[in-house]
Amino acid sequence: MTDDSDDSAFVEGLQACFDASVGVIDAGTAARLARARRRALTEKPRQLSPWVPAGAVATACVALLVYALVSPSTVVQGGHGAAPARAAAPAAAEMELISNLELYEDLDFYQWLEQYELPS
Repeated sequence: MTDDSDDSAFVEGLQACFDASVGVIDAGTAARLARARRRALTEKPRQLSPWVPAGAVATACVALLVYALVSPSTVVQGGHGAAPARAAAPAAAEMELISNLELYEDLDFYQWLEQYELPS
């Protein structure tokens, strides 16, 4: 494990390297960076079209309809009554997955990994 003094020395070295590289930028590049910064600070954020939420709702409805039409019936026909088509084993497997706390303990890591995934 690294020591705090090692970390601070590393950070100071990085900061010195960054400061040195900033001093080497030519005038044209510095002017373009300044213009880009001013433009970014003065631009208003883009607003979503009012059709985006409507499209999301429509997509969800279509997906639900397709799932309902394609998925096997949840009721078995025949006999005196209706019985669930799913067996107890898949339900138990699903409950085991849900109750698996190791996944939830590392959820922040998986979100970080997804955000900073290296290109392959």
